[in-house]
Amino acid sequence: MIKYIRIAVLTILCVLSLCSQSVMACDACSFYEYNTLQNRSYFAAFYRLRQFNGYANGSNPVWRWTPADYRNARISHEVANTANTIWTPSPKDYMRLESIDLRFNHAFDVNLPWTGGADGQKKSLTLNVTAQTGFSRNAYYLADIIKYTGLAPNVYHDSLVQTTGLQDLRLGLSVVHTWFAGDFKQTLNAGILMRVPIANFNANEPNGRLIHPELQAGTGAFDFMPRATYQIIYSDLGLEVSALYRMATTNRNAYRFGKSSNLQADVFYAIPVTEVIKVVPRLGYYYEQEDQHRLDGEAVAGTGGRAGFANLQLDLMYRSWALTTQFQQPVQNKLNGNQLLNAGRLNVGMVYSW
Repeated sequence: MIKYIRIAVLTILCVLSLCSQSVMACDACSFYEYNTLQNRSYFAAFYRLRQFNGYANGSNPVWRWTPADYRNARISHEVANTANTIWTPSPKDYMRLESIDLRFNHAFDVNLPWTGGADGQKKSLTLNVTAQTGFSRNAYYLADIIKYTGLAPNVYHDSLVQTTGLQDLRLGLSVVHTWFAGDFKQTLNAGILMRVPIANFNANEPNGRLIHPELQAGTGAFDFMPRATYQIIYSDLGLEVSALYRMATTNRNAYRFGKSSNLQADVFYAIPVTEVIKVVPRLGYYYEQEDQHRLDGEAVAGTGGRAGFANLQLDLMYRSWALTTQFQQPVQNKLNGNQLLNAGRLNVGMVYSW
């Protein structure tokens, strides 16, 4: 029976990875995948920073620490191109998405009602229950150029839109199965994650206009995300592959985020420094896609696309504690329309496991 469960979950993982070829995105699923080496219970706090700047037909994206700016937007950031008003993309334009994610993951064993193997012992599976919420702060800055023709001189304005607030709740359930093939330890972790809309998704600009949904603290809709992770370890060397597929529903504003998926593969090596300290460097690749969003059933221009990142991660482990730092450098930016491009992502976390 375990054999068939293993085959089924591996099939799901392959299907999820194939789905990423048919859907089209920047920060598509907005869930930072993290697993302990022993698949234990843990509590974690993650700081996540995602930077966007540059345009496909203009300046290249550059990672930079954009200073936080709390001014109110002096004009709407959506400026119409008319005879008297012109908006021009600028290398100073940026979008900055920050969050502090608080995650609780509880792992517990469940005995199966059958026996297996040569020892005839009862087998068990591990269940993971996950809950996550947190706080977000988003900013969208445009160095708009507003040109007033006629008797008035040219006037230049900039625009800043910001949101802060509680994030939506994410609840997950997964099944973990671990087995050994010779000296190779293998683990499958598969389940589903659900986003529960508890955060504000109706924040307005100073001029009363509804802020773009991608900048809102919440989505106002339920998301359902099948996910799977496969891990294989030989001695201190390992490989981990994760996939996630997001299906979104329509919120009360008739807005629906596009279906999205991501696939990540990392190799890692656990270096023992002392009996209680380990250093675990990781190197890999992360790929995501997202469909165009929908408003009243119609595709929203300038949404969706695909992006790829080189992952560089370092985990410092001391007894039950771990400090993880990951930087994602974009190597592929294929976004629909003239969107701000991915400039880089930083994920830093403190994890306590038991």
